[in-house]
Amino acid sequence: MDLVRRTLAVVSSLAVGLTLVAASTATAAARESVDAGSLPTGPRPAVAYLEGRTLHLPSGSNQVLPFPASHAGSLSLLGPSPQGWVVLDRFGGSARLFKVKNGAKTSFWRTGDLSAYSWRLGVNGKRVFQLYTDRSAVSSAVVFDLAGRRVASTSFPGYATLLAFTGDRAVVVGTKTWDWLIGSPKSAISVDRAPAADIRKNILFLPDEAGTGVGPTTLGLPDAPEWVASFQPRAVSPDGSYVVGLSPNGKSVQVRDMVGGFLVRSLTIQHRSGFPLLWESDTAVVLGVKTAQGRALVRCKVTGPCKRATPFSAGARPITVSFQPHYFGD
Repeated sequence: MDLVRRTLAVVSSLAVGLTLVAASTATAAARESVDAGSLPTGPRPAVAYLEGRTLHLPSGSNQVLPFPASHAGSLSLLGPSPQGWVVLDRFGGSARLFKVKNGAKTSFWRTGDLSAYSWRLGVNGKRVFQLYTDRSAVSSAVVFDLAGRRVASTSFPGYATLLAFTGDRAVVVGTKTWDWLIGSPKSAISVDRAPAADIRKNILFLPDEAGTGVGPTTLGLPDAPEWVASFQPRAVSPDGSYVVGLSPNGKSVQVRDMVGGFLVRSLTIQHRSGFPLLWESDTAVVLGVKTAQGRALVRCKVTGPCKRATPFSAGARPITVSFQPHYFGD
């Protein structure tokens, strides 16, 4: 446990004072209801996003990707790579992955017409993790590079979910929680099902023995959580001060501090599980919403007002961002 405390103290040190102040007022001021359809507009996101065929860059420039107009509602952004943007096209009865660079696209992977697939690009931009679950509740994983070469494969018992993927290492939860260094045998690191992990920060979220909540421990040496709270964690802020996630019923977006798990902010907004939910900076979250006007990205700071960061999508087309999980059936 000393190692756990030291790890959490290091990643939290930049904002300990701020989080303790926020935690002290969380009960009175944290819970809010926000109508995303009536929010004022703010600056565009500091992350790239794809809406239809148009790639919107933080610099303010836009690129129309070389796909047919009929594919606009079937495209998802997996992320940037040294070989161009990696894009998933789910048009028709199959799914294909492309590299897009200098106005041209190159296909490098294709699957059949099965619905139980998901894909994620590693944060190093060099490999893709594909996960498929069949009806026998066995999940098959394949890691391949951007030339379409299969690098490694394995299987996980149960309906598995990829929690984190750097390109060289993955954390997967099925009937247990698994740590897989690509190219080596996978190892079970917990008999419990972890809801979230951050490989680069060496953080794993696990439930406590009583089942009252979940909290952080070290990924490299999991132990009892340092604290627990009733929520669904998703991502730790870049400086390690906060974690964003969902309420137990999935209807609210929650921000908690990483020192003691105190609720800093809770937003009931038109966000659904599976929509983008990520940290734009140390103190700002970007989340996807769907309203009567269409879909959009909204920026909410840890403290302060929320603002709409993108126009509403035409025809309610999906808005996707890098390094988020993407499913065939979305």
